[in-house]
Order: sequence, then structure tokens, then C-alpha cells
Amino acid sequence: PEEAQRYASDLTAPEVERRERALGGLHGSVGPPAELLPIVIKCLQDPEPSIRAGAIGALSAWPLEKDRALLVTRALSDDAADVRDAAVSCLSGLEPVPEEVLRAVASLLHVSGTTVRSAALEVLMNWGVASRPVETAIAQLLNDAESGVRETAAAALEAMGPTSRASLEALGAAVHDPDWAVRLAAVWALNEAGAAASAVAADLDAALADSDRRVCVQAAAILWRLDPAAEDARAVLTAALGEEDPGTLAARLLAETGARAAPLLRLALNSRSRDVRAAAAVGLSERGEQAAWAVPELTRALADPDNIVRGRAILALAAVGASARVAGPELARAALEDDNAYNRVSAGYALGRLGVHEDVAVRALVQELRSGNEELREQAAQYLGGLRQRGRDAIPALEKALRSPSGRVRTAAAAALREIRNAGVAEPGPGQDRSRPSR
Repeated sequence: PEEAQRYASDLTAPEVERRERALGGLHGSVGPPAELLPIVIKCLQDPEPSIRAGAIGALSAWPLEKDRALLVTRALSDDAADVRDAAVSCLSGLEPVPEEVLRAVASLLHVSGTTVRSAALEVLMNWGVASRPVETAIAQLLNDAESGVRETAAAALEAMGPTSRASLEALGAAVHDPDWAVRLAAVWALNEAGAAASAVAADLDAALADSDRRVCVQAAAILWRLDPAAEDARAVLTAALGEEDPGTLAARLLAETGARAAPLLRLALNSRSRDVRAAAAVGLSERGEQAAWAVPELTRALADPDNIVRGRAILALAAVGASARVAGPELARAALEDDNAYNRVSAGYALGRLGVHEDVAVRALVQELRSGNEELREQAAQYLGGLRQRGRDAIPALEKALRSPSGRVRTAAAAALREIRNAGVAEPGPGQDRSRPSR
């Protein structure tokens, strides 16, 4: 009660600094007294922008119920950018989104102020699929006079995945926008439309000649996904793989396409550009088990001259799972011989995750427990714990790590020892996830 009284006094004090300090103290606090809530709500009308913004942040200490969310929605029209930003941040975390609040935010799409329309669009973008009931209203803003509004509208459609004919046609028209950022946002949104993007194939075909290479590559990826016989699209993607910036984008997009993209992804993994090769490996890693077809290419990438590419290939093989067990010998060699310490630790993790050459994994990870790098020692301990009973030969080294001057290492070593010693009969089988890489 005394603390609540002090907060109430500070929140109503004439000094701006006292009010700011009190609101900052409430922001992120747990279970503040309910009697302070009306005072905080009143601060939303304060003449000082910093107080209004602080009040919105302080409201996060209580559940954001519909009525309070509607109050925050009004702040999207505030003249002060800090207040609008606070409102966007507060509303973006709202889940589920009440229909009345959704309609209130959508109503701001029609006001004259550019900053207000942009703020409302940002909230709708962050709500993703929850904003689908107002998809048509968002699509209409692709014709807005302000390029920033048009770009954010396209991004909002991307976040929800455009489905309506009106949205697709508006995005197709936006592919011809005079602003490259709007064109790029439009093709990204169409990438989320899946097969429905065929409705604007003519617009995407025109984008293959866009002055911005990223627009060309994204349009080509969509067209090639829709029609594997689209030679013009394939030619754009093939050419992009020989270039640095568009090549990395092309490699990631091709990885999303799946096994059908194997010939082009082989080109990506053999590109002259280190970044393109690494991007291909990262893209395959994100596909997980669906990238099983790429195990031979990823295995060859373990011999890449660049340590970043090798590291990405190691983690991609780990993500593929059981199908990558055939790469065990090469991963074991990487765990012991790679000239990059992070790659040796990652290879030890991969061996443990795949359930192959685990004796090598233990040897490699124990070796890195002696590293002078705190992060490496912590990771090595975590991965040894992930081996559970299979990591029991590492117990002496982990016990020694309990005396490390690093608190992070001691904590990781103690947790690993608990996992190893407490591992029961229900042991993860080969190919099952035992630990996760933290980098």
C-alpha cells in the first residue's frame, strides 16, 4: 500500500521528471496495484508527449483488454512520433485481436495524415493473418500517394498472405510502381500467395526486366515455382547465382523451392561468391528434413575453402536429420580437423544430433572445453549435455569446468553433468534432436 501511494503521488506530480520516472517503473512490472490503472489511463491525455508515450508503455503491466486497446488505438493518431511508436509497439502484441479493435485500427487507413496511415498499417502488418478481414482496405493503399504507405501496405499483405483477387491484382499493379522499394515489397507479398500468384503472371513476367535485380530475382523465383518450364525465369536465376547480392537472394529462394531446384542449387553451392554458397547452405538448413536430397552437395561443401560456408553446411546437415547420417565420416573429420574452432564445435553437435561417431563428438567437444574462448567452452558443455549418457566419457572434463572462472561455463557444465547423470532409459534415438546450436 505504501508503494502504491508513492506511485500515485508521483504519477500526479507537477514535475514531468517524476511522472516519467513513475511510468518507467511500472513499465514491465508484474502485478501492480489495480488502483493505479485509472491514473495511468489519465496520463494518456497528458500534454507532455513523453508522459503519453510512457503511459502506453506502463499499460503493458496489466492485461490489454479491449477497452484499453481502443484507448491505445487513438494514440496512433497522436502528433508525436514517440507516442505513435509506443502505440504501435503496444498493440502489436495484442492476441487475440478483438474485432472492434481491428476495425478501429483499420478505420485509420482512411485518414488524411500519412503518419497515421503508416502507423495503422504497421500494426496490421504485425498482426499478420489476424488482419485478413480488412485485406481489401489494406490493398487499396497500394494506390496511396505516399510511397512509404504503399510499401507498408504491401508488407502487410505479405505478412497475412494475400488471398483475395483484389489484393493480387493490386499487387500485380504495384510491381510496376515507380518506387523500387514498393516493387520489391509487392513481389515479396506475391511470393506468399503461392499458386494464386499465377493470376498476375504477366506482371511478374514484366518484372524480369526490372532495373532492381532483387525484384527480377524474386519475380523469377515465383514464376519458376509456378512453371518449371519458364525458361526466362530460369535464365534470370542462373545469371543471378554468379552475382553477389542477387545471388544470395536467389540461393535462399531456390532452397524454398525444394528438390526441383537441385540443379540450380548445385550451381549456388559452387558459386564463385562465398556469400552465395553460404546462403544456399542456410536456405537448405531452414528446410530441415525436406532438404534430404541435398545431403551429397552439403557433404561436399564441408571441404569448401571458406570456413563460413563449411560452418553453414555443418549446421544444414544437422538440420536434415537421419538422412544426413551418411555424412558421418566427413563430419567426424571436421570435428577434429577443421581449422575453425566454431566449426569443430558445430560438427561435434551435428554428430551428436545424428547419432553417429559420438565418440569423436565427445573428443572434439572436450578439446574445446579447454579453449580460451568463453562462448566456445559454454557451447561445448551444452552439446556434451545434449549427448546425455553418450557423453559420460566427458564427465571428468565437465567436472573440471565447474572450476572455470566463467560463470557461463560453470552453469553450462553443471547443467550438462545433470543431463548426463540423470539420463534414463528413455534416450533420444539416432537422428533425434539432443541439443540445439546457440549460434
